[in-house]
Amino acid sequence: MLGLVQECYELSAEYDGKHDPQKLEEHGSMLTSLDAGDSIVVTKAFSNMPNLANLAEEVQIAYRRRSKLKKTLRKLVGQLNKSPQEVFDALKNQTVDLVLTAHPTQSVRRPLLQKHASTIEYQQITPDDKQELDEALQREIQAAFRTDEIRRTQPTPQDEMRAGMSYFHETIWKGVPKFLRRVDTALKNIGINERVPYNAPLIQFSSWMGGDQDGLKVFLKAPMVFDVHASNPRVTPEVTRDVCLLARMMAAKLYFAQIEDLMFELSMWRCNDVVRARAEELHRTSKREDKLYNTRERARQLLANGFSDEMNSSELLNFYKEWSEGQRQEWLLSELSGIPKTNEIADVLDTFNVIAELPADSFGAYIISMAMAPSDVLAVELLQRECHVKTPLRVVPLFEKLESAPAAVARLFSIDWYRNRINGKQEVMIGYSDSGKDAGRLSAAWQLYKAQEELVKLLNNHLGRNACALELFSVSQQPHLSMEYPPVAPNPEWRALLDEMVVIATKDYGPLVFQDPRFVEYFRLLT
Repeated sequence: MLGLVQECYELSAEYDGKHDPQKLEEHGSMLTSLDAGDSIVVTKAFSNMPNLANLAEEVQIAYRRRSKLKKTLRKLVGQLNKSPQEVFDALKNQTVDLVLTAHPTQSVRRPLLQKHASTIEYQQITPDDKQELDEALQREIQAAFRTDEIRRTQPTPQDEMRAGMSYFHETIWKGVPKFLRRVDTALKNIGINERVPYNAPLIQFSSWMGGDQDGLKVFLKAPMVFDVHASNPRVTPEVTRDVCLLARMMAAKLYFAQIEDLMFELSMWRCNDVVRARAEELHRTSKREDKLYNTRERARQLLANGFSDEMNSSELLNFYKEWSEGQRQEWLLSELSGIPKTNEIADVLDTFNVIAELPADSFGAYIISMAMAPSDVLAVELLQRECHVKTPLRVVPLFEKLESAPAAVARLFSIDWYRNRINGKQEVMIGYSDSGKDAGRLSAAWQLYKAQEELVKLLNNHLGRNACALELFSVSQQPHLSMEYPPVAPNPEWRALLDEMVVIATKDYGPLVFQDPRFVEYFRLLT
């Protein structure tokens, strides 16, 4: 069978190099002559090849980039004339949020994802060590080859959270501490002997599991480990609650296991007075209060027993949908102390009660899909107050109809109550997938650029440059937001040319995608 795979590979390579129709015909004849069993083996071999090649490339890239952090900090000090203390202060006050975009419809099975996560680095090893590592790598490849790639049953959001946390444990849990230690080393090399504070959130993680309820998006966050968010019609308030509690319980288990390991590592029998006093204090309180244990067990109990509080309810004005935007804003602002309810919004209110029920540090942002107007944001603020959310989530409008974004944000900033609520910081998300489908990639990209320009002007005018969450916008697109080597801003001639190109591109894109009957067949074959 290995010879068959090799022959198939060589024929493919020969055709790719010479584009000889004869080789393509030979290849086709060989493939069509295979029986079902051999076809599966050949297909699996070729599906695993790019995965393994990608993994090898990722390991090599990671190896080459190890020294890049040190060079970056030195460049800030040397070429940009920043003092080491300025670099350190800036570093302590920024956060990178890495989003894991696995969905509950993820088809690749968890065992295969875990095997793909296994990487081996060869550093200062003996020939015997290398032989053992080669054999271990071969075992992993053979196991992956014999692992069914496709899920045969659709996973629930809870299943996906378990898989996500498992992947998190296998890779990120171990990788982040290594990165943070490298940051400390790089800082030492520019003259900073102080470590980055343990509570400085340099890196945090998000995913899309368990929070999307047909346009209702909640960014959930297990303590210092996970944000949760998903796109799945089966997501209900109960699912959101379960996924959040699962993440919280699993996070506590990870920390608990780490502390148990630490107990064996800390074998010293002498310490100074400060450490002794702190240890004695912890010893006195631990007998009656183990917060980490309690967190884990409380999440476990809530998962087993269901909701601890009954859902709040009230009645919504039936004509809310018929009101103008001005009427909606007026009512919402005047009613920020009382909420209505009908059957239509029962799930929404249930979700807010989940937010109110669980600990505040379980959650991050509340994202409003297809936000169009200020009332969308104000409605969420009202719901949080009415459902007794003690620590309100930050409300983030996701604008997918870009033309509505600047006016909506400007109106929000003109409201005194709202400006006081956000305290100088506003997060905005810009959608690109829907606009790309409607008008094509070029048109969508140019509209995104112009919408961001308008939003940046608004943020700067109302909140001030220093108060803006500048990281919301891509510095590669917005030159005046870049703090290092800003790119050249587009001149009027470029803008005029892009406007012309967008008209032509949109005109050609629409009939091809929406009117040509061959497009759907082409798209299905391609994907």
